[in-house]
Amino acid sequence: MVGRINLHNLFDIRDDILKKLLALLLLSPLVVSEDMIIKCEGESCINETTSYIPTFKVNPFYPSKALYKNLSGYVVTSFTIRKNGSVKNIKAIEGFCSIHKPEYGEFKELFECNLFNKSAIKATKKLTYPMQEYEVSDVMHRFTYVI
Repeated sequence: MVGRINLHNLFDIRDDILKKLLALLLLSPLVVSEDMIIKCEGESCINETTSYIPTFKVNPFYPSKALYKNLSGYVVTSFTIRKNGSVKNIKAIEGFCSIHKPEYGEFKELFECNLFNKSAIKATKKLTYPMQEYEVSDVMHRFTYVI
């Protein structure tokens, strides 16, 4: 025999789930990303923001360890854009954390860490760019994580 379902309990459960989802969306940490390419000649390098704007990107997840430790930070990933616009040869080349939020776009008291690397690499794999005439290597994308 099947038991009766109390509709009031179902609505209470639904409302509780909706409240938790709304709180999660409103309290979600911020992740900002930006494309750049580093051009090097000899021993000098120039950092340029380029026109390599992805046509599709996802926000990476905020690692629970970083949330638990109340850390913000950033990761720079490097990759090659294929002719079809997908990416390959992805690697995290720089990762830093801070216990402070950035002021005027800059973090204070940074220290090296890899807490955000896995998340940034997964998000980089999903980047899509417009079709290219040739493969573009050494493109960098910075993901900034702010609580």
